[in-house]
Amino acid sequence: MMSGDDRHDVFTRLHVSPRKAAAPLRSYSLTVLHLSPPKPATSSSSAAVRIALVGDPNDPHTLLRAVFEHYASSRASPRRMEPATMDGVGFARFCRACPGLVGRNFGSVDIDLTFAKVKPRGDRRVSYALFVEAIGLVALKKYPDKTLEAAMRSLLDAHIATLPNLDAPAVTTTKAPVVSRALSDAAAQADKVRASLQQLQRQVQFLDLEARKPAPPDDPYALTDRIKFAYMLHDELQALLDAVPKSVSTRVGLVKAVDAAATELESAVRVVAKAQVAWQAKGPPSPLMRRQSVPPSALATYISTRVKVLGDEKRTSPGKAAIARVHLHVDHVADDDDDAWNPFASIFPGLDGNE
Repeated sequence: MMSGDDRHDVFTRLHVSPRKAAAPLRSYSLTVLHLSPPKPATSSSSAAVRIALVGDPNDPHTLLRAVFEHYASSRASPRRMEPATMDGVGFARFCRACPGLVGRNFGSVDIDLTFAKVKPRGDRRVSYALFVEAIGLVALKKYPDKTLEAAMRSLLDAHIATLPNLDAPAVTTTKAPVVSRALSDAAAQADKVRASLQQLQRQVQFLDLEARKPAPPDDPYALTDRIKFAYMLHDELQALLDAVPKSVSTRVGLVKAVDAAATELESAVRVVAKAQVAWQAKGPPSPLMRRQSVPPSALATYISTRVKVLGDEKRTSPGKAAIARVHLHVDHVADDDDDAWNPFASIFPGLDGNE
């Protein structure tokens, strides 16, 4: 039997926990944070990549070359290639970025159609020369009542030169000598003639290929637009060639090349005309030809014969009332009263009242 002290000790051991040791006091020290200075907030306009113009600001190719290289190497066209080329996404982004371009006479669908017209078959990208050709088609589509030169000038001034991310060229105080500047201008003019000549040759090749096909194109106005654009390019070539000085050594070769391209254009137009005639012969006849191929009815024959007889009697006796009767072949014998005879009896049986 356990005593009270033992029970007390057991109770103490079982139900009374030993006093916990006092937790040591923790010392808290302030941590010094070295914060970096805040970055200045950049607006979207300043963060956007700017288009810098390098070259003569009066030359339209300076603007077009800068715009082409910007949109050919942007995120829309991620592949960096030498020389630079542009895909359909980059061309669409360029057209939508031009203020006021997409709207009247030129919609979103025309962007893809224009790019498809200039891109080579089997390729997805175009070079700078084909990009300039596409700009010409856009100008003619946007301003159909103007010539190619006037339409290009309006397109450059109103839509391309007003791009929001376009930077003006840096103004330099140094000037090139007069002689070297004249030579560089003549060389630049000759380069413009070569670029336009290549565009004209591509149009002629396209017309030749389309004329050799057994069926006409889906767009009935595609060949007409191509021919119109080719003649506009030829007129532009003549104007550019007149501006090339005669002192340039390559001017004679350019004149011969332009004359040869004009001859090829005339030949291609004749081939297209023959192909269109052949396509029309193979196609279904027109509604007018179908109407003419139907044999005339008996009523139509009667009316035409009566009108002819009336005209003959009117010419022979103009003072007398023209009264004529066309005797048609009938199976029965007419009555004594000739005035009651019905000329439509052979056409519509049962109208003579003899049944």
